[in-house]
Amino acid sequence: MTIQVLLTEPDYVGQLYPMSETSAAWELRLGMFSILERWQASVPDVVCTVTSHRHDVLESFEERVQVAPFAPFPTLSVLGNVLLAPAVMRQMIDVCRNSARSVVFLIDDSPIAAWIPHPAVSTTALAAAMEQPDAADIVLVEGYVVTRLWQAFDVMPTVIGWDAELLPRRHSFSDQPNVVVDERHGPVLFGDNVHVEPFTTLIGPLAIGNGTQIKSHSRISSSTIGPTCKIAGEIEDSIFHGFANKQHDGFVGHSWIGSWVNLGAGTTTSDLKNTYGEVHVSMPWSDENTGRMLLGTLMGDHSKTAIGTRLTTGSVIGCFANIVTSTFAPRAVLSFSWCTENSVVPYSVDRALQTAHTVMRRRNVRMKETTEQLYRSIAEARRD
Repeated sequence: MTIQVLLTEPDYVGQLYPMSETSAAWELRLGMFSILERWQASVPDVVCTVTSHRHDVLESFEERVQVAPFAPFPTLSVLGNVLLAPAVMRQMIDVCRNSARSVVFLIDDSPIAAWIPHPAVSTTALAAAMEQPDAADIVLVEGYVVTRLWQAFDVMPTVIGWDAELLPRRHSFSDQPNVVVDERHGPVLFGDNVHVEPFTTLIGPLAIGNGTQIKSHSRISSSTIGPTCKIAGEIEDSIFHGFANKQHDGFVGHSWIGSWVNLGAGTTTSDLKNTYGEVHVSMPWSDENTGRMLLGTLMGDHSKTAIGTRLTTGSVIGCFANIVTSTFAPRAVLSFSWCTENSVVPYSVDRALQTAHTVMRRRNVRMKETTEQLYRSIAEARRD
């Protein structure tokens, strides 16, 4: 029997800001894999596909990433913002293979997945099944529902441990002298073609994606560094989503850094208040108490900082923002903003996209039409 796994986005996906402006929930990268990639690696004999009520984000994803189309197969529909161990994924698939009845999977009391044993004709039927758990068998599973980006930092060590079981344990970076790999507190995982320069310390749990370069004299611990990044300095408990540049000294801690970000030389984040109190963040919809003592910066795709930039505790910066200031940057900067020490003004979408095209071409990546249109719609919403 062919089983289809359909990753879907919850109605509240916008709360994963600023990632949610430009990316789908299943693109959240912790460890060596995004959520979708972990499903594909864990159950390779199952067809994985995606859907979302956010058609512009979905079309951009499908333009960037090749994925199987939705088909009328028996389907396991899973929320795309749920982190599950590979063993749990396999357990769920085994339950589906052996059940002729509908099944709803719960984490605690919350439905996170629904199994429809007959060929699904639409994604609407799958959503309805998840909303009516009384009409199905109930199976409890363990996992994590991520509703805010900062929750990812708490589960990152566990997730990197999952990925260590999926990947061969090997140090595959190019051979260099005087590189310390400390796995006393967790594994250090390397993708293909990782280049680590001399006099670097790597402390697990840590995952470094394909094609990433780590510069000399760096110290990186308890982090996820996505593919094709260039990284230097001190990194702690942070996530670089991919294709990001931090090539010079400066501290980044307890921060989420989006794709195609460039952090200028000396850019430093604060991740602890002087009072040691809980960090509040200014999201576009309201201020929120994160309940965390440690939180640095959440920065969206294609944003950039100038040399010497200082980012305050709990900064939230949208996509395509430019921070050019010799003083502390504002704690909240909207997407498509140009921020100086005297003003914050809208950033011309044409100028922003021209720069993005240039940056991406340098990595042999082309921005396609649907993705560019998504970015333009974000800028239009910013002007409104």
